[in-house]
Amino acid sequence: MQQALAMIGGAPTDKNIQFLIAVALETGSAAATEISLIADQIAELEKSRQRIEILRAAPRASVRLIIWFPVVVFALAELSGFGLIESIIRQPVLLASVGIGFCLLIIAKFLTERFVRAVGPEQSSTGLFLLGVAMNLGAGGSIENSRTLATGMFQKVYGISPEETEIAAFREIAELSEQTGNPAGELFRRQADILQRLEQLEIGKRIEKLSIRLLLPLGLLVLPAFILMALVPLSFSMLGFE
Repeated sequence: MQQALAMIGGAPTDKNIQFLIAVALETGSAAATEISLIADQIAELEKSRQRIEILRAAPRASVRLIIWFPVVVFALAELSGFGLIESIIRQPVLLASVGIGFCLLIIAKFLTERFVRAVGPEQSSTGLFLLGVAMNLGAGGSIENSRTLATGMFQKVYGISPEETEIAAFREIAELSEQTGNPAGELFRRQADILQRLEQLEIGKRIEKLSIRLLLPLGLLVLPAFILMALVPLSFSMLGFE
């Protein structure tokens, strides 16, 4: 492990890899299999982030277009002699219209970012506790000692305790292994993989729903903002309303 870390220039900054390395250094167990699993998990999370960024591109582009389009309208109206800016300054109702439209754009941007942030975690530690237990077992430790060591390492690296779902999975597998005599280490690895796949499936569902949820701020906020900021002042100016 020390030679491998030296070859790559030191321990990676990813907490998941740091956790596995810490367990491996503490127990002397091999971590290649577990690190490969985490590498796959990181790759899946990166794919999810890329899909999220693609979905974010549409509302961002729409908001930018709506923000800059009134500026273009103002410039063209002024060049055409409509006196749009003068009308807005002179008539409080138009000034209020532009102000409300601008506020709607800010709210739309805030809601869009909030919807996107709620889709998936930047980093997931799902399954890491069970992988740590499996590594300890592979190094010859007992199930209970493996749980204690993995819990301590998890709290040290992440600053929190393992998820309750993984604690419950640990109890079930430990009981099953004790009753049937099956090797617990492989069962822990398989359960960690299952939990990670379930998490990716849930993130995928939330991403699919995101494209629909993003229509709400676009339709209910951005479109009215465009009307208030561009069409209303232009209509007032063209029709000569006072």
